[in-house]
Amino acid sequence: MTAVQELTKRLKDLPDAKREAMAAALLEEMNAQNWDRQIEEDFEAGKLDHLIDEAKAEIDSGRTKPL
Repeated sequence: MTAVQELTKRLKDLPDAKREAMAAALLEEMNAQNWDRQIEEDFEAGKLDHLIDEAKAEIDSGRTKPL
């Protein structure tokens, strides 16, 4: 039995609410990982440079407050 088949079997044996909660958690984690990967790729490609420059300009001009 493959890992996917084993996982499918185990999921089918769970109560509906538990299975749905696990599926929601899995999708949330996958979305978070995709978001992190996309941000990293955008950063490396320089797509966020304008935001960094804007933040630095606001800091330099004194328009920010220390946390």
